[in-house]
Amino acid sequence: MATINNSEIMKRIAEDAKIEQAYDKLPTQLAEKVVPVLISNPKYNLKVASGTVSDSTDGTILTCSSSKKTYFVAGYVNISKDVANDAIYTWLRCTPKGQAANQVCLNIRYEPTVATSNISGAFVPPIPILLEKGTTINLSNSSATASIDAGCSVVYFEVEE
Repeated sequence: MATINNSEIMKRIAEDAKIEQAYDKLPTQLAEKVVPVLISNPKYNLKVASGTVSDSTDGTILTCSSSKKTYFVAGYVNISKDVANDAIYTWLRCTPKGQAANQVCLNIRYEPTVATSNISGAFVPPIPILLEKGTTINLSNSSATASIDAGCSVVYFEVEE
């Protein structure tokens, strides 16, 4: 029989199998024909938060829970501008756990060639990003002149501690 020596694996087995260690003994060995399967991408209840900002403003798209773990899964931004050849910048920002506040996760620089043109961008990290509790996901615009309208949708999920 193979012995499990990794404490992180033991912790995951206890959590994922919902073993009550006060009542049941946590297995430390695997039978010869038993193979553990750990779900690396469990199915969570995905949620979507949306919002818009106009002109050179900032807006909060989502305020992360202060009691649950919040994971950023994807962000989508659409921008519309009413003047040609005037550079604009739009940022989607979040605060990953243990990182500096308001890290840029999507930055779009846009110089429309015709008025009322649109551009969009998306950010889908290879794995969900754990965010700092109680922080916000923000969308902001910057432009010297003219009107900017930006919309954003963020896909996320929350996990109880």
